[in-house]
Amino acid sequence: MAWFPVGRIPLRQLVFVLVATTPVLRVESQFPVPELTKLHNWAGNVVFEANNLRTPFSVGELQHAVKRADYVNVMGARHSFSAIGDSSDVIISLEHLHEPVYFNQQKKRVVIQGGTTYKHLAEYLETHGYALENVASLLDFTVAGAVSTGSHGSGSNLGILATQVTDMKLIQAGGELLSLHAHHAPEPYTPGNPAEFKAAAVGLGAFGVVATMELKVVPTYQVELCVYPNVQLPAGDLQSAFDHLTNSVYSISLYTDYQSLGRFTHVFMRHNLNGTHHPTSQGCAPELFGSPKLKSKEPLSAQMTDVEAMTDLGVGPWYDKLALFKPQSLPHEGSELQSEYFVPREAAAEAMAAVAAIA
Repeated sequence: MAWFPVGRIPLRQLVFVLVATTPVLRVESQFPVPELTKLHNWAGNVVFEANNLRTPFSVGELQHAVKRADYVNVMGARHSFSAIGDSSDVIISLEHLHEPVYFNQQKKRVVIQGGTTYKHLAEYLETHGYALENVASLLDFTVAGAVSTGSHGSGSNLGILATQVTDMKLIQAGGELLSLHAHHAPEPYTPGNPAEFKAAAVGLGAFGVVATMELKVVPTYQVELCVYPNVQLPAGDLQSAFDHLTNSVYSISLYTDYQSLGRFTHVFMRHNLNGTHHPTSQGCAPELFGSPKLKSKEPLSAQMTDVEAMTDLGVGPWYDKLALFKPQSLPHEGSELQSEYFVPREAAAEAMAAVAAIA
């Protein structure tokens, strides 16, 4: 699927498995969150009002915390711009449940805990010579959080992040553990329910708290990242040009200010140079629709913020070039609020024209 934000980068992680940034102590019962250490979201427009914060160290402790709570939410990277991640009773942080727990090279599967971030998982997989097909915009996001919010793919070739998930173990309201599988599985697992699995994978936590998640992996690969400024697609055949552009590359991000129909202020293209799981590319072309490729990211500073934190252009490992920002180089907080709207791909040109008309 393709996506194109209005102005800034859309880092849409809504709720789910959030890593708390304030120090906490290990305890076996609920404890109040002092007023001075109230957690807030990434943009700073939401302060969480939950009375209790729990930070379990094991799946057993997590089950106990869920069972005891009257109402519970599990927070992820706190990137939601709404209060959907807040709770009237208990908030659970999975910051201590962040380890990859099992890797099966023969089946090309990895099992992770609910608090595992893309950064941690990427480091783990790279040591084994493997990779993910796609990652979240920020590697500091938790995998379970990005998956459960239906976070997007890129271009025509990469599905949403949930398409990489093959198995989940969820903790339900009574503390019981529920196993869900994308396909029918052998004993001792119960047969999978693909429809139920797909719903739960993007269920915003409504089906339970993620204890573990299994993902498909692929052999590691190199990616070339290039940027083209001021790209103007042919307005007379915008839909076909849009389809051609998004079909032509492994991963793509399109940025526009909607001041001119079919014009993109910047086009970020990511070419898969040697992946065995996808047709490879010869790399970046010198120009795109007449726009020359940038030689460095410095010119982006004139129109975009946080350029220093952004991934450098050129060739590098998958986890570095697919993400919008360098690991642990988070963009600044609180400068804007963001919204995203998803439309059918065949209506992309119509949607762009409608927004441009009111921009």
